[in-house]
Amino acid sequence: MIALFLMFTVIRVCSQSLTAGLNVGMGSYTMNTLRELQDFRMEYAGLPAQVTENFPVHLNGGVEFGLCFPKFPSRLVLFYQFSSTGARVSSKDYSGELKLDLVANCRQIGLGLEQDMVRYKFFALSGCAKFSYLLTEIMTLDFLRINDQASREEYRFTSGGAGLEPGILAGFNLLFFRIGLYGGYLFSFSEGLHLPGNSKAFLKLPNGKDAVAEWNGWRAGVKLDFRIPLKKKQDKKS
Repeated sequence: MIALFLMFTVIRVCSQSLTAGLNVGMGSYTMNTLRELQDFRMEYAGLPAQVTENFPVHLNGGVEFGLCFPKFPSRLVLFYQFSSTGARVSSKDYSGELKLDLVANCRQIGLGLEQDMVRYKFFALSGCAKFSYLLTEIMTLDFLRINDQASREEYRFTSGGAGLEPGILAGFNLLFFRIGLYGGYLFSFSEGLHLPGNSKAFLKLPNGKDAVAEWNGWRAGVKLDFRIPLKKKQDKKS
């Protein structure tokens, strides 16, 4: 209760406006151990196949709610971000079909800071930093069809982690709106992937290493914010 009281006091006394916004963009994803996993799955299948997708640059997006302050930080936000990528090994001919899919999804929840470095009329260049909790979900699909006979196996894995994302935002303000161009780099730190109901059942590579979802990579996109000025009481002269 004391923490909530202090939080609302800071909001009422210090902040100038509330913000709500969304963003959409692109991201790259390292995924070194999951690339190794795909290579092993293709080798284990023992059939002629080729990699058609290998964790490519893909769309991401999210929402955020924030507070604007007159000094440091210029803006404090609570955000949710969703990212997705994947890989596919496939082969198909007259006698059958092989698909080895891996889909990786990441949900981020965290806090972000923005500090204006340059301000000129309606333009502001800001330094940013995001601190987040990462929840990763991995789904693998092994599909094999030979003539009329087919088999399908699906497995799911999950892991938790943390993220640090420094970046730069070039924002343009118009009335109560701000549109910005963002660029940054995410450093992720995740535990090994494991079964959802058993945190000790890790997904292992043939060399004994834990399979880890490495979301490290650059981020770039567009942000749109709507600002709501907060009313401030003025002292009355006696």
